[in-house]
Amino acid sequence: MIDEVEDIKDNARKVKENGIPNIPILIFSSNGEGTGWDEYEWRKLQDDFINKVEDGMLINLDSPHYIHNYEYEEITNEINKFIGRTYDD
Repeated sequence: MIDEVEDIKDNARKVKENGIPNIPILIFSSNGEGTGWDEYEWRKLQDDFINKVEDGMLINLDSPHYIHNYEYEEITNEINKFIGRTYDD
């Protein structure tokens, strides 16, 4: 988690400089709890990003920020569906 916090600004800079990669992107968004943003602002950030992705999907989950600790079964199912959709097309 410390590494994530230390690298977040550098990673955001890389995306800003290089643009969004042209690959399928699946995003799971929390309800914003634990981010310092209210739910509307947090989800708007995710929505604004995914709307710029040609082959992207956003799944909103009603759980705190570290969603993998709470919604791991749903995340697993949705990843499998997304990968299957991507490679079956």
